[in-house]
Amino acid sequence: MFRWCSYCQSFMGESEPRDNFTLTHGVCAKCRPKVRTITQQELEGVMPIKLFFNELQSSILSLQKFDKSKIMAEANRLNINAADLLAGVMQPLLYEIGKMYQEGKIPAVQEHKFSMMIKELIRDIRMELLANIPEKQNTEVLLACANGNFHEFGISLLELHLKKAGVSVESLYPGLPPDQLVAYAKQLNVKVVGLSVSMENQLAEVEEVARLFNESKGPRPYVIVGGFVIRSTTPPIDGATLFSGSIEELVRWVVEHLKDQHLESTAG
Repeated sequence: MFRWCSYCQSFMGESEPRDNFTLTHGVCAKCRPKVRTITQQELEGVMPIKLFFNELQSSILSLQKFDKSKIMAEANRLNINAADLLAGVMQPLLYEIGKMYQEGKIPAVQEHKFSMMIKELIRDIRMELLANIPEKQNTEVLLACANGNFHEFGISLLELHLKKAGVSVESLYPGLPPDQLVAYAKQLNVKVVGLSVSMENQLAEVEEVARLFNESKGPRPYVIVGGFVIRSTTPPIDGATLFSGSIEELVRWVVEHLKDQHLESTAG
């Protein structure tokens, strides 16, 4: 589920059950100290965002043409910032449209149209969010779709969040064959490699990447794997960490890991 703060209407991230793509409410850390008693009116503060989500979902089902400018205008009216629009509205809608397509409720052309609109939104929002963030010289994190995965929304969103957190990131999509990906990561001397998988059969590509890193000489990056198919029951992969948490949790982990790496190199 995708949680929004009922008080300030900011996106709070995902929560269990993660295969439920609906929107729900809560209280963010910033607003929590102000909260003493929760009224029904306050609990309903997130309702306009839910209605916005439901209207977009209805337009998909009725095969209406998407109007990006109207979507952005409505988001502005609801005080939804650019990053929250992507993570808390478009991300669950992207999951929903994939589910609708699999269930035969919408044709492939509508799924493709929505995906293209998402790519345009990411491009526009990326330019807006990153305009004033200086680029670092050395790449710290390499993000890539696992070879065969053509769904780049997840790593595009993660890239935005990491750069906002001050992390130097490079993204590759579509992905590369395992040997080329490993060679490029070694060339960049990155600290973390993040791989996105959309189907279980792509885990074999991840296993090959991890194996090549394990057999390579010199320092190797920390390999972390995420995606909708990653669950607590997914078999472990030697040399890689399977991550099933939210993007916010992953960003916090990467930032802390890079700090630890920096401290170790300084101490050495």
